[in-house]
Amino acid sequence: MNWVQPSEDQIRTRSSTDALFQFPVGYHRLHPDVSLNFQMNRFYNWVGDPQMLDEMRAVAPRIIDYTDFTREFLALAEHSLSNRQQLKGAFYLRAAEFFMFPTEAAKRPTRERFLQLIKTHYGVTG
Repeated sequence: MNWVQPSEDQIRTRSSTDALFQFPVGYHRLHPDVSLNFQMNRFYNWVGDPQMLDEMRAVAPRIIDYTDFTREFLALAEHSLSNRQQLKGAFYLRAAEFFMFPTEAAKRPTRERFLQLIKTHYGVTG
């Protein structure tokens, strides 16, 4: 395979302000449990909505274990979706689904709902 150097006309320099989406920079203290804190940061980074940080900090005191995490993130998802915040709601669903056991009845429908919301958000058909 040969690589062809693009011409100067084909090269376009973009500044960070030209981007359609800017990934968040930094790591936030959202929960005292390092595992839960990592996952909260991870899913925030997919969306980048600063309001998520406040929302996750608000529910963090009610999260002691993975069951609590799942319950609280499902609630965050429903709240976001009811406010037409599709991408944020989808990733709250994905975060909740992440800690569901494969044998849990809610795992598959939660995953399917996440996938449908993401496909719709990004205009993926088929």
